[in-house]
Amino acid sequence: MTKLKSNLIQFPIQQHLGHSRVVTLPVSPERHQSCVTAIAILKREHQAIPPLQPQIPSESSHSNRREWQHLVAQADKINQLAAELEAAIFGLKAIANQIDYTQQLSGSACEYRSVVVPQVKRRNTNEFILTTKVIDLFQVEREAQQLAQTLRQKTKTKQKFPLLNWLL
Repeated sequence: MTKLKSNLIQFPIQQHLGHSRVVTLPVSPERHQSCVTAIAILKREHQAIPPLQPQIPSESSHSNRREWQHLVAQADKINQLAAELEAAIFGLKAIANQIDYTQQLSGSACEYRSVVVPQVKRRNTNEFILTTKVIDLFQVEREAQQLAQTLRQKTKTKQKFPLLNWLL
């Protein structure tokens, strides 16, 4: 900051990207000292403190790489265990269905509620999301019913028009 005349003050202003320029402002003589003090305070407050950069030893990058590999391996392990758990749940359902069929129980051997298993998804190279996957225990039965219904409709069409059977 430089005093040019009694009514002008010149001081540098830091702009973005490290560029600075000098600004000259008119100031009345009675306000000169308070402006000089205010400018000094503003300059001090606006001086950027550089962000702390952690001192990473050279072997730390190798350690960091190992930790990421361990994280990926753990995510894969969770997904593998979830797949095994899903297969075991379908196995449980198949056994319960067999018991229901052979013993002709009045109720069901197993009651089914909402079933989910954990799942780790990878959003991009360095972000993992731990979430759940819904297991639809009755999807196969619905698909079988839909197929049976489609086949019945085709059979009814053939029965309605027996002369067209030889074309189909």
